[in-house]
Amino acid sequence: MRGVRLPITLALLVLNAVPAAAQLYDQRHGFWASVGAAYGSANITCDDCQNGPRIGSFSPFIRIGGTISQHVRLGVMADAWAHSSSGQSEWLGNFGGLVAYYPKERSGLFLEGGAGWSFYWGQVTPDDVSGMGSGFSIGLGYDHPIGHQLSFTPRFNYQYGNVGTINYSGGLGLYTTGWKQNMWSLGAALTFH
Repeated sequence: MRGVRLPITLALLVLNAVPAAAQLYDQRHGFWASVGAAYGSANITCDDCQNGPRIGSFSPFIRIGGTISQHVRLGVMADAWAHSSSGQSEWLGNFGGLVAYYPKERSGLFLEGGAGWSFYWGQVTPDDVSGMGSGFSIGLGYDHPIGHQLSFTPRFNYQYGNVGTINYSGGLGLYTTGWKQNMWSLGAALTFH
């Protein structure tokens, strides 16, 4: 009989936890915010550049918005990628509006799409270069409830930016044209509901 108690106890705990987790999905309403970090792999091309290798680095992100229904959330997002090597630094990313779609009411799985602006900033000795253009992102994630108004959210994201013209800072002139960038990232966030 002792050997049966542990499996029965574990089964009861799991069965008891499933409705509790499902109840947490009922809390998908109102304001929400998600803050996290990821590993991102970026690639850049331009009219004067050779297509180089992908470079991996740190990628922070944030999303803030409101819930329209159990299936749809709207908000704003910012994704960045930061890299430093040999005393030179560069940042790239996207920011703009987003829509997150949850196919099932009682599941944390969501698809996300965003559109807005893409930016690049780099340190080219002795000056800085920067530019801004259009961009979009798509992603996939899962809100896993860890508390009444808190979820752990692993996510995969792809972003693309057509920055176009990159100029030297301070009006010093043209650096390059035809600048395009893309990045994929895999990371996790804490999402507050």
